Amino acid sequence: MRNFLLLITIFLLIFSESISSSGVVTGDVEKRKKDIQLIMKDSLRKVFKIPGGVKFKNVKFKYKKIFESAGIVLSEPTQEKELVQMCGYFSAQNELGINSLFQPFFIQIGINNKKKGLSGDVLYKFDNKYKKLISMNSKFSMDSSKEEFEVLWNKLCGNLDEQYLGVLSGYKFGYDAIGYSELDKKLQQLSHHKFALSYFSVCNKAEENIHGCLFLAQCKIKNISSELTKKCQLVNELCDQDPAKVCFYKIEKNNKEKKTASLNHPTKLGAELLEQIYISIEPPFIINFKGEQKAKYFQVGVTISTKYNLVMEAVKKNMPAIRNKLTFILASQEFTETLTNSGKLELKEQLKKSINKVLSKKNFNHGISKVYFTSFVAQ
Repeated sequence: MRNFLLLITIFLLIFSESISSSGVVTGDVEKRKKDIQLIMKDSLRKVFKIPGGVKFKNVKFKYKKIFESAGIVLSEPTQEKELVQMCGYFSAQNELGINSLFQPFFIQIGINNKKKGLSGDVLYKFDNKYKKLISMNSKFSMDSSKEEFEVLWNKLCGNLDEQYLGVLSGYKFGYDAIGYSELDKKLQQLSHHKFALSYFSVCNKAEENIHGCLFLAQCKIKNISSELTKKCQLVNELCDQDPAKVCFYKIEKNNKEKKTASLNHPTKLGAELLEQIYISIEPPFIINFKGEQKAKYFQVGVTISTKYNLVMEAVKKNMPAIRNKLTFILASQEFTETLTNSGKLELKEQLKKSINKVLSKKNFNHGISKVYFTSFVAQ
């Protein structure tokens, strides 16, 4: 009996060794998947002059044992075939160290464990052209088509024409969520003042006006910041001990009276709002650079802020003229200067002055507070 158990033990050791040496998944499955992902990414990286500069995002990975997934039991583990697919977005870096816009890619490989062989397809989009590597270990590509790419991409990554949003599918890009870092800062300040925080909670629950309730709650703090003192004095004069709903009504009435007065005096800016409001100039600007640099264009998203109702309305009414001015300014920029921090600050100032110049013709002076770059990508 003891000899029989010894023989069984020896057989199992030999069998397990033969499986692990064959290359079939027997041990750390996750490590195997990670290695395969690195192989797939590397096949795309080596196409470009700076492989280490290629970045990936929103990558989806699908691994399958073909026979096992079909419920087929194999007599030899080496007979198993593996199919692996990956899709997502990549950005390649040029000689100047600037990364391109993120563009889609799709890679799939088959793994033959018995012959220890790999083969597959690498498809990608770059410079608005669809390409396909001659082979996985080649640096050379040939032309492909959007149709061929979409067939493979759509099965794993969804609609190619829609930006990947994952669990945020259905959300829209815009300025609805802008300024949240400032909101967090103010709420943290309120958290040290129980009465003010309680006032905000009750107000926000009833009114669903975050910024308005936040401002009223800040006025309940004794040692208020100097920049809010003047505004809070006005609110306290108007509202006294009124509940938030009544206070909002009185503030709105006061703002309307100021707005009416400003219409009779166009050079005035009108009623000042409690908070900065943000206006996104859509769509983003895509501009060609001057000169012969390899980076051919850049895309920049612009958002502006103001505290005045009339200025906000004037910006919306004069948006075509504003976009026209900004396009000319952006198109006149030098590539190397624009990418520096000082260059960006100077560009923001130019855009601000240009917008206010358009508004000044409508009798609004210095209505725009700031210009923000919500995106800035060069290629």
